[in-house]
Amino acid sequence: MTTVREWFAGQGRDRILLRLLILLAGLATTGLTSAAAPGGDLAFVPYLVLAAIAAAAAPETWVTAVLALLHCGVWWLFVPRPESPAGLMLPAGAALLLLVMHLAASACGVWPPGVRVPAEARMRWARDAGLVAVGILVTAALGALVIAARAPGVAGATFAALAVIAMAAVMGFVRTTR
Repeated sequence: MTTVREWFAGQGRDRILLRLLILLAGLATTGLTSAAAPGGDLAFVPYLVLAAIAAAAAPETWVTAVLALLHCGVWWLFVPRPESPAGLMLPAGAALLLLVMHLAASACGVWPPGVRVPAEARMRWARDAGLVAVGILVTAALGALVIAARAPGVAGATFAALAVIAMAAVMGFVRTTR
């Protein structure tokens, strides 16, 4: 039987930091979700907290994807559509935190326990994550412009189109720079 100390020693500093990043990003996303949900109906919070702990405990499994899907479902069911441009700040923050959680879990799946993450890999992942983060922020800014314009039509379709355009632009840029 492995003791807790032996387990931590076998994980390595980088992997423990990645697990901690998954946990903190999951909990922070839960906080943003709670802040955005009106009426104080926070029955979903314990499930999101437990899922964040489980994702940090087993980041190389499907649990992190389930946590991200749970967050998306809770936003879909409990958080109203933003009525003002400032209302997109919480969803954009949650999207950025989910990106951080996803990248940390992916890194745990790529590098085995006890291995230091190479500096060049960290820089490449940081560059790619920065591009996706810029895409998230550009999409939020464009969404804020759509909300401010009070354009008639289906806002959900407009936001979906903006997200697809932003992600396609980021992926095109990433593919051309490699």
